[in-house]
Amino acid sequence: MSERARTKAMTQDTSVGTVQPASTGLPPFDMRGKKVLEVGCATGLDLTHGAYAEAAERCGIDIDAKAIETGRALYPTLDLRVAKGEAIPFRDGYFDAVLSRIALPYMDIPTALSEMYRVMRPGGYLFASWHDWEGRREWLIDPIRGLTWKRSVDSIYIAVASVTYRLLGRILPRPWNGTRETFQFRNHIPRILARAGFVNVTCERSQHHLRTTARKT
Repeated sequence: MSERARTKAMTQDTSVGTVQPASTGLPPFDMRGKKVLEVGCATGLDLTHGAYAEAAERCGIDIDAKAIETGRALYPTLDLRVAKGEAIPFRDGYFDAVLSRIALPYMDIPTALSEMYRVMRPGGYLFASWHDWEGRREWLIDPIRGLTWKRSVDSIYIAVASVTYRLLGRILPRPWNGTRETFQFRNHIPRILARAGFVNVTCERSQHHLRTTARKT
């Protein structure tokens, strides 16, 4: 599911009171007293989970202005802003932890990771989840098998962009609208994070995603 589709679903479900904060894939860090940023937060719903209840600050950014507007109305204790992960509107070294759940795959990853690193304090924590090649393979192949030409073209773009990023370190945008999307390879993520300056990198595979933790030097 794209970030836009996820945002739309969360916004609609929240309006009828059926959505709960994500209870899976929580960062393995104690958030008490910490300043936390979620990149790609949609309405900010996940930041209302009890794991963040004692955080000093809970902030989120998303490119979807409507989702941020909804989140501000629903969760006034959160600091939610319209912004891209490639241009985070906070000062250097501000956060103790930066989170990103399935948002990085839709960004220019090197630039976004550089920004996340910048806004983290030394010793701060990163928690991110990514589209996994192993989990996305059937999703990419199915539209080609079904001869759905739009999905087929987009699947080819995602595969080419992903492989190009792995080989050349550069993510090609979609020629027709300039957006980006990639999946990742498990053995490549530690290199991506190390290149951005992170250390103590872990990477594990869940059912459909790769989950990583790291720290700023």
